[in-house]
Amino acid sequence: MKKCFLVLCLIPLCATCAFALDGTLSDFSHYRSSPFQWVYPEYFYKADIVSVKSKSDLKESVTRIEFFGLSACIPDHYVKSSQNISRKTIYYHSKNDKNEMFFLAINDEKIITNSKAAREKSKDFFSAFSTAEEFHNKVFTLTPDVIDGTTPTGDLWMIHAKGMLFEDTQRIKIIKGDRFTAYARMFKKEYPRLTEHVAFFHKQLPENKFLTMGFHTHDNTPDIILSTIQ
Repeated sequence: MKKCFLVLCLIPLCATCAFALDGTLSDFSHYRSSPFQWVYPEYFYKADIVSVKSKSDLKESVTRIEFFGLSACIPDHYVKSSQNISRKTIYYHSKNDKNEMFFLAINDEKIITNSKAAREKSKDFFSAFSTAEEFHNKVFTLTPDVIDGTTPTGDLWMIHAKGMLFEDTQRIKIIKGDRFTAYARMFKKEYPRLTEHVAFFHKQLPENKFLTMGFHTHDNTPDIILSTIQ
């Protein structure tokens, strides 16, 4: 499960690597002159913008939990797991279905902005963002449709990163609450590990920190958490 929430963090490193080319794709015929060949649908994914208002009355039977200085409600059938990867990650599993679970993890944004050495090595890519939230905002909103003669090379690499980041994703959205912004990926049914992944930025979190949430659920647990978070 550790790989599930770290996959997002590896994108900055992966995005600057050369990717394998399928010789059967004639669209790559001009790759030698430009690496930016927009042949995959993921490059054109653009997030739906969703507003969430805080809820105090819920139809579901819920319990309020605390995590990393915040709190939120979760359905009663979830219980905290006694086996956590570290103090930075909390797991919950369903009493009704052992395959249903979610985790909450706190991260330092340096896993996205990376080290000084890495930034020096891949200047174009890292020039496109200075914070973890800026990275998410660009990768969730930029598409080849906005490219023109003034588009910085760093932004082209951001769009290129979407091809890997969203490979198993069917839909993306940006969720805006009273004091937070969240970036959610809904996975394809055949993806076995998670049904949804959320990168979460809240004004109450410590500076340079953000949360990741991973869900393998068949209910509206992600919506309940985001609409009751304080």
